[in-house]
Amino acid sequence: MADGALSDLKVVEYADFVSGPFCGKLMADLGADVIKVEVPSSGDTARHTGPFPDDIPHPERSGLFLYLNTNKRSVSLDPGTAAGAEVFRELIKTADVLIENTRPGTMEGLGLDYESLRQINPGLVMTSVTPFGQFGPYSKWKGNDLICTQMSGLAFHTPGGGVDSPDKPPLKPGGRQSEFIAGSTAASATMFAVIARKALGVGQHVDVSQHESIASFLRHQVAFYTYDPEGIGYLRQFERGARVWPRAWRPLPCRDGYVFGRCRQESQWRALMGLAAGDGWEKEKRFQGMFEGDFDLLTFLSEWGETIRPVIEEWTMQRTTAETIATAKSRNIPFSPSAYSGFGYLPCKDGYVVCGCREAYQWRDLVTLVLGDEWVEDERFKDLLGDEFDFGVFLFEAGPVLWPVIIKWAEDRTREEITVAAQGRSIPIVPCNTTEDVFESAHFAERQLLVEIDHPETGSLLYPGAPYHLSETPWQGDRPAPLLGQHNREILGDGLGYSDEKLATMGAAGVI
Repeated sequence: MADGALSDLKVVEYADFVSGPFCGKLMADLGADVIKVEVPSSGDTARHTGPFPDDIPHPERSGLFLYLNTNKRSVSLDPGTAAGAEVFRELIKTADVLIENTRPGTMEGLGLDYESLRQINPGLVMTSVTPFGQFGPYSKWKGNDLICTQMSGLAFHTPGGGVDSPDKPPLKPGGRQSEFIAGSTAASATMFAVIARKALGVGQHVDVSQHESIASFLRHQVAFYTYDPEGIGYLRQFERGARVWPRAWRPLPCRDGYVFGRCRQESQWRALMGLAAGDGWEKEKRFQGMFEGDFDLLTFLSEWGETIRPVIEEWTMQRTTAETIATAKSRNIPFSPSAYSGFGYLPCKDGYVVCGCREAYQWRDLVTLVLGDEWVEDERFKDLLGDEFDFGVFLFEAGPVLWPVIIKWAEDRTREEITVAAQGRSIPIVPCNTTEDVFESAHFAERQLLVEIDHPETGSLLYPGAPYHLSETPWQGDRPAPLLGQHNREILGDGLGYSDEKLATMGAAGVI
């Protein structure tokens, strides 16, 4: 390979599947010499994980493995044997970095832990990527992407609206996000340690927790919890100054969709309770004290939302949205279709676009785009976008009026028509791209997001490139993922001096 940003870095990767190999890949793509150590019999687990060309499993044709291991060299070696451990130590003597993602205690059991290896290479940076880190109550627990996304808190916020009911369990985010995030975190932390070595003169052990890597992405929730530990369960929305509306009062499910209750006054809530719980609801013990004292909407929702929501939800689920709205209207209870959002998806002729308007001028421009300049005279929209604009209050009050109108406008247009028109007015609307869109994108093509790499088993395929460009030491995709043990002779024979006879003997014994 040509010189890259990390061409002077030698890395040994004793890591399996995604997290550790992704860490190694990020370095290999910038020129580091990454020697991948795989168990001789089966190799990396990713070799046996799809997708495969023509859906036919083959250890040299896994799309996951091919992507994660471009630009690396492979040695088939079993450090679990005495001879294999000795060869492993020989590799470490001249290495700058060791990446491993075995279960805590495994490397120590092999005599290959950091304290042992630093004796033969004081400058070694050893990076360990595990589900829960090297210490702590969970450190010995097994984990995977599903477990780490759930325990990190990320799944509780997936889908985007979060979880507000036992009937709506958390969802695992798509793909293997915690694995890739842990690998990216490990690569960054490893380079911090490599840079520090220049100042300190010694290496160090880098302990990366997959669980913590993904949990750290939820930093905005730390602020919410700090200000209101009990309220975090509601997953806040609708800010108004220093006040925050609890999301306990989310859209209510009906037989054919959702409605949104816009009750703000005590009389409206009393009427709604009469509909949902029957006219004798005030006599029930569970509701006593509900309307004592001065009525405050935020306090009411915070204190009573969890009690009354199941009752009202049971009532709405027995009706269609039209029936619910009509019945509520007969008692002057303000209900509306729940078809709006501050960051909402708009259905188009050929898919979806997403709207991210937050500022008053963005909403004004969007409404002007949809309805023309005369919208300011429309009785439905008067005073909704005045000088006293507040995003949360606007969504609460104006969303049910505006969003259905905007949706109807979008349904008659393509994603490109809407995006071009919106971007021309600096309105934050963009298309929701499919994988096919990514492959066909002229923008991605020019920036080489997808690159072609030829592999002896699969032929030429498109691979994800790099999301960055370095002007002097660019990303490289010169070498396809290695075959299992492809570089045994090159690394062990030419590099470490093992004879062909010795390599043959180790091969017969299953060491390599």
